[in-house]
Amino acid sequence: MLKHLFIPTLSICLLTSSLNAQNLPQAGDKQIQPGVAGNSAMIVYKKFISETKALRFGGNVSYVINNQENVNNGLKINTKNNSINMYGLVGIQKSYNVSDKFAAYTGIDFSLGFGYNNNESNSQIIDSSLYNKTSDRYSNRRTISQNSSSKRDFFSINSGLIPFLGFNYYLTKNFSIGAECRFHVVGVTYGLPSESRGRSSGSYLLSNEYDTNSNQYSFKNAEVKDSEPYENIYKTTKNFNIGGSFQPTIYITANFYFK
Repeated sequence: MLKHLFIPTLSICLLTSSLNAQNLPQAGDKQIQPGVAGNSAMIVYKKFISETKALRFGGNVSYVINNQENVNNGLKINTKNNSINMYGLVGIQKSYNVSDKFAAYTGIDFSLGFGYNNNESNSQIIDSSLYNKTSDRYSNRRTISQNSSSKRDFFSINSGLIPFLGFNYYLTKNFSIGAECRFHVVGVTYGLPSESRGRSSGSYLLSNEYDTNSNQYSFKNAEVKDSEPYENIYKTTKNFNIGGSFQPTIYITANFYFK
């Protein structure tokens, strides 16, 4: 709903811009702007070089935590896909005064930072009888227990160009609330070399008795054996990607003004 109202509201503000500059900051004024948008937060310091133009310096952090557990046919699988991105930004904006309580602005930021992504998966048999129902009925092997895991850590260096639109509603001369809509139209990612590790261990039944009546192996006197544990290491090389998105991210902001 907020995304659908943002652009029409800002367009009306720009079209009805007036010359009233009661609350518009003056050259030399400063502004601190913290903002939040879901799982992302930013803070921007602005230095006004004129009544309508300001330099911007700040930072942004975003995170994703996605932990899931699934149980299917006696097998429990836990997955973790967590990531965090942090970057600094520098940019410029132009302000448009609408009234003594309302102002809009546009501009562009350049960002540079890093990202970290962690992927983990763990699987464990919690019901061997149910798990073995899906096994090959003609096999002479039945799994008793199995534990396997994999882990990958991935680091990247990220940069991009971010146009933005915003507006502020002044509650006092030194404080306003507002929103800023940001578009990551160009993004460059340099992925550093990474390493994935996989491990597995467990036990199983091995039968040498074939039941001709049922046409399958009998496990009544089967021997218990340990699965051969293994560890697999997979290394990836560096990679380079260029992308972008016009999907907007809207930050709710608070704004503090001072000399």
